[in-house]
Amino acid sequence: MSKPVSILIPTRRAFEAIELTIESTLAKTWYDNFRIIVCDNSRGEGEGNRNKYLKQLAKSGAIKLIENTKDGEVWKQQPDGTWSNKYGHGENLKMLLSACQTDYAVLLSSGIELVTTTWVDELMALLKTKSDIGAARYRPARNNFETSWVAPVWWPNLMLLNMNLYRKITDDSDWDLARVPYEDFPYKQLFDGQRAPKNPDPEGMMVFLDTGYNLWRKLTYDNPEGFRMINFDTNPTTYQWRDRYNFFIGLDRNSHRPEHSFVKSQRFTIQERLRKLRCQN
Repeated sequence: MSKPVSILIPTRRAFEAIELTIESTLAKTWYDNFRIIVCDNSRGEGEGNRNKYLKQLAKSGAIKLIENTKDGEVWKQQPDGTWSNKYGHGENLKMLLSACQTDYAVLLSSGIELVTTTWVDELMALLKTKSDIGAARYRPARNNFETSWVAPVWWPNLMLLNMNLYRKITDDSDWDLARVPYEDFPYKQLFDGQRAPKNPDPEGMMVFLDTGYNLWRKLTYDNPEGFRMINFDTNPTTYQWRDRYNFFIGLDRNSHRPEHSFVKSQRFTIQERLRKLRCQN
């Protein structure tokens, strides 16, 4: 039997996105030793019947469900001057990773459709030749200026994570959102050639560190164990796997604008993909 793998899926706003991710994972994962764990933080209105849907899947044994019932927390300034938010995606990921008991985990954003049946096998095959991998991820190495702050992107849409390494080097804050003043950010070279924000923050430019920044910093910059980090998007010649996945990531971030053309288009495409997956007309 192959090495056991946990597929960890945190939910976000759009109900259709999590349906497509879970159902395509169940249909297209032919790896012989995996378990799906979902963490849900449904907050009622605007999220469809997501919690009911997930509970039905859990009852059938298709997934293990963790419910994040913690109250939301707004941005809060810490004693060291940084700002953090311990609710949402980061909290979901911490709960998922705490529940993971395998040596390797695959993190999946809701809004990813798995297309081929060998996607997990291909990720795990990396370990046969690169056993010192800390993480392998799909995420374009793009850094951008938002309207009022700079935002390097670390959140992995899809990541294979060495859980033994993760347990050694992480602490409870590693998946929290954070903001730090631009002048205090240690890796300013990430923004070389970028334009300044259109609407700078009147209190000074801030760097927004999205979910997973602390983990990625430790693995990539500090890297105390010397583990390899693989970014598939910056190695397109070596890792020609882009056709294994369909990405509908942006819907979650914009689902509060249901009349927006982008949201309508994404929802229509996802619904079409779901009908095909469910063999519906």
